[in-house]
Amino acid sequence: VTAIKDYMEENAGVSNAFTSLTELRLHGRIIWENLDKLIDVLSDQLQNSLFTPECIELERLVILDELRRSQDNRPGPAFVWQTLFNQSVSNRTLGPADNIKSFSREQMLDWLGQRLSAKNCTIAISGKISDPSSILRLLEQKFNFLPTHDVSHLAEPTYHPTNAHDSSRKTRNVNLFIAIPKRFKMDDSMFFERTCERRFKLYLEKELYEEVRQKHGLVYDISVAAVGHN
Repeated sequence: VTAIKDYMEENAGVSNAFTSLTELRLHGRIIWENLDKLIDVLSDQLQNSLFTPECIELERLVILDELRRSQDNRPGPAFVWQTLFNQSVSNRTLGPADNIKSFSREQMLDWLGQRLSAKNCTIAISGKISDPSSILRLLEQKFNFLPTHDVSHLAEPTYHPTNAHDSSRKTRNVNLFIAIPKRFKMDDSMFFERTCERRFKLYLEKELYEEVRQKHGLVYDISVAAVGHN
């Protein structure tokens, strides 16, 4: 990871990735004359990632911790959005802890192989593109490893629970959610108010971290909420 970051910085670019409930996204930004280097890095990550057992176990623990924290904090945001802003929310789920603990490296690679297909992949480029034809040829060259099987008929994988990490919810935790109204629109007259809001949020984060997290080991969340049209 560090080598990739250094390489991208040397070529005036950045790259990253994230997952959501519906997608895996690899993305990046770079100066236009080095676009081929960004394409090369992303295609290489998609095709040649090692998925070492050590990294899988490390990420498994991270995901289980995310699940625990999402369970601890779930009532906070739901209460704020439903009670204060009269908006419904859907709670993001990472699946049962037993599922996260259970999968093997072989199961993960099999799952990825079944779903990794050109029919299930979208590539988008925006910004300065001097020669679209050459970029399309480069994309065809770098991503021709993608198979073309259909993924719409695939069923969910079968899990076999095993013990990897205790993610039981800690009853000591309390749910604290602080919402600070945020304006959508920004103009010069609002600059001072927006600066004050931002400073106040940073101040609360620091004070809450020291008091709630450091002294008592409890979980909390703080957020700036965008409300209304003014």
